[in-house]
Amino acid sequence: ERPSYHVMGTFEGRTHLIEHDSVISLDLDTTVTKLVFADLETLPNQQLHWVALWREPELRVIGKGSYDIATDQLQMENAAVEADGLTLNVHGSLAQLSTTQLIDIKGELDYDWAIVGQRMGDSLKNKVQLTGKQKRPLALKGSLASLANAGGRGDAGGALGAVDIAGNAAVGWDSAVIEGLNIGATDISARLEKGVCQFSPIETTVADGKLHLTPQVLFDRKPALLLL
Repeated sequence: ERPSYHVMGTFEGRTHLIEHDSVISLDLDTTVTKLVFADLETLPNQQLHWVALWREPELRVIGKGSYDIATDQLQMENAAVEADGLTLNVHGSLAQLSTTQLIDIKGELDYDWAIVGQRMGDSLKNKVQLTGKQKRPLALKGSLASLANAGGRGDAGGALGAVDIAGNAAVGWDSAVIEGLNIGATDISARLEKGVCQFSPIETTVADGKLHLTPQVLFDRKPALLLL
């Protein structure tokens, strides 16, 4: 089938791999330039047309760590994705890399919506405008292999791969205009555990009213269920 999304861009960089006593040291530094994430839209005349949703002039990916062949474990001293106004840093480990892929990482997301929003495509920029500069922690722990196998596990009531993953993350903004609605300062924080993604109470303003919301997403069933 024709893909509905397309990614374009070029990258160049270097990777140093050094093996010593069954341990491979890794040092990665790569720069992606002119990155474009595009969506395939249908015009009124039924012609298909690629529309840029996101443009990233330069994106840097760096990583430093080591892989122990004997124990099948990847240790990440630091891994980061950096762009103007947006940085993601993580560190941790990935054990049993060739089998269950047990991940245990912690990190921090640093963003400035005023800068990030400038790279949105016109169609997205007209719908969403955000302001705010924040740093937020994140963590992820569990089996990544279970997520890959989730598609073939059980029926509608069966346990899915998300029950083997736990983590937490947060994001927020000082103000927003979404589809023409003025939204006040918002903090969205969620924790995933045993297949349940629980959000902390969300308190904000929408236009001239107030919004109180405590969502919950149940991933321990198929299809997943969103509770408001």
